Amino acid sequence: TPFKISRRVSHEERNKMNIHSIDLHQGEETVNEFYAVSPIDVEEEVMLSTEFEEVTSVLEEKEKSIILHVGEGYTTEEIAMKLEMKKSTVHTRKTRAFLKMNPNYKPMKQKSFFLGKRMVKRNHQLGLV
Repeated sequence: TPFKISRRVSHEERNKMNIHSIDLHQGEETVNEFYAVSPIDVEEEVMLSTEFEEVTSVLEEKEKSIILHVGEGYTTEEIAMKLEMKKSTVHTRKTRAFLKMNPNYKPMKQKSFFLGKRMVKRNHQLGLV
């Protein structure tokens, strides 16, 4: 099925586009006339998702939840509050989870490994009181 792409799109951008067929299911019929243009490389996303599932398959649900929160940049205190656990329990489970995924894991003394240095801003007016 032919479709048009704007002339303003360069050849490089055109080559980066991934055009995917989307099947529409209505009852028992399938209509194959829909296409989506996306900058997302579906194959790469599927591979990353599969790798992530393989690596985290050794974890329990709580450990997986903690690892996902760490990946989003939450601190141990924030994760503890969110999951209603003690800070020390979160730290222990986090370390245990990383060791399950990578036996050579050594904890780093950095607040947020995934986001680099995350600034925790305190109330700047506290010193004025």
